[in-house]
Amino acid sequence: MARKPQKRLGRPPAGDGEETRRRIIEVAQACFGELGFERATSKDIAERLGLTSGSIYHHFGGKTDLYAV
Repeated sequence: MARKPQKRLGRPPAGDGEETRRRIIEVAQACFGELGFERATSKDIAERLGLTSGSIYHHFGGKTDLYAV
């Protein structure tokens, strides 16, 4: 019986952290512009990127740190 290959956890091997960080900043700025700082959430930003909110926290300490960039 053939075994299924196990799915790897974490960032894809070909992933580029700097590119992801740049995309997060770009989308966050748009989110803050549309919704305002108070109404925009890390979840809103992550959903627009197709990421988890944990990815946002991995690259930035939180929404305030992201806004300060």
